Amino acid sequence: MTGTKAETREFGRELRRARTILIKIGTEIVHTSGHGNIVEQIAVLHMRGHNIILVSSGSISIGKMVLRRQHLLWGSMQSHLGGHVGDNVPFYEKACAAAGQSGLQSLYEVLFAQYHLNCSQVLASDR
Repeated sequence: MTGTKAETREFGRELRRARTILIKIGTEIVHTSGHGNIVEQIAVLHMRGHNIILVSSGSISIGKMVLRRQHLLWGSMQSHLGGHVGDNVPFYEKACAAAGQSGLQSLYEVLFAQYHLNCSQVLASDR
C-alpha cells in the first residue's frame, strides 16, 4: 500500500476492525523463502481473532517444475534405451496446475502446522 502516513494509519485501524482478511500472494512469494514470513504473519492475525483467507498462485509454476523433473528422469531412461528426448517440451497449464496443487497444499500444511493451524484448499477454475 502506498499513501500518506495518515492513510496508512487509517488502513491499520480498518485492518484491526476486520473480522475476515483476504490475502493474495503471487507466484514470486511462493518461489522464494518469503512464504514462511507470510505464514507467520497470518498466524499472528489469526491469534488476534481474524479469519484469514489465503489466495495463492504458484501451482502452475510448481507443476512445471514437477513435470519437467519427471520428463528429465524419463528422458534419462529413454536415452539409455537408445531414444532421444528433447529439452524443450511444452506443458499444458491445467496439467501443470494439477501436478503442482498437491505440492503447494503440502507446503502450506507443513508451514501452518508450525503454528498449530490447520489449512484446507478450495480449487477454483475458470471452467
